[in-house]
Amino acid sequence: MRISRIECLRIRSPNLNPQDCDGAAETAVIRITAENGAYGLGETDAPPNVISALLETPTAHIWSRSIRDLLSGENALEVERLWDRLYEGTIYHGRRGLGIMLLSAIDIALHDLRGKLLGVPTFRLLGGAARQAVIPYATLFPSIPQGRSLGRSPLPLCAADGKGSRPWIQGSQDVDAVRRFDYGPPANRFRLRMPEDCRCGHRIDD
Repeated sequence: MRISRIECLRIRSPNLNPQDCDGAAETAVIRITAENGAYGLGETDAPPNVISALLETPTAHIWSRSIRDLLSGENALEVERLWDRLYEGTIYHGRRGLGIMLLSAIDIALHDLRGKLLGVPTFRLLGGAARQAVIPYATLFPSIPQGRSLGRSPLPLCAADGKGSRPWIQGSQDVDAVRRFDYGPPANRFRLRMPEDCRCGHRIDD
């Protein structure tokens, strides 16, 4: 199944506050479509206008090629080969920084598309389930975006050096939900038991 289209969906909140430290304010979603209409999605937490510009960059020479030229008409199932093709074809301008962020989103989209084309969950294509449960990881920033609350009562977590707490690093405490915390690095990691993590997650404002 051949790739027929690749595009960047630029997503940006209409209610931005420059004083916030909110990584969810904007994002870039890459959509790769196969000739049968199936598509895969991949996301990168980078300025969407810059990612879109990189995607639109035309070919200059063998190490600075257009991503569309590199992907169009290629077999969507050959994800690993396409990764190498993209990396080598954009190594002049894309081997670090935003170029790698775009390549990561493309890689995710290709894995998603391959799973859809084969009718198999992507995690099985990556080797199957490695565990039955995961520890949630909360990344929290110095300012809670736009006045939103992370829970009824904040609980300071330990600083990265394990010796003290930073008052702005706070986890969501749903009274009965948070039972165990990992103190020490990384500073913003905490553990919940199932289904308590689900209940706690639902309390976090979007």
